[in-house]
Amino acid sequence: MNKLLIISIVLGGLLSSCSSEDAQFCECMKVSKDLNDISAEVLETGADEKKAEEHRKLNDQKKKICKEYETMSGEEMLKRKKNCEEK
Repeated sequence: MNKLLIISIVLGGLLSSCSSEDAQFCECMKVSKDLNDISAEVLETGADEKKAEEHRKLNDQKKKICKEYETMSGEEMLKRKKNCEEK
């Protein structure tokens, strides 16, 4: 009985840590997409102060949130990105 409880706790901890990591990666993908969208808009129509500030804010968020994924392989990123799209 105690073994089952310990195994359940360990597995629960592992699953929750994976979910947290996936959530951060998905947030990284969302911020990156938002930054790309505003960048494209600025290139098309020009930047006013509001857009420039939004661009700076998103760029800062992306640097912070995506920092640990900078060296991830493209293949791994695509796998994780697919998991974000399924949620």
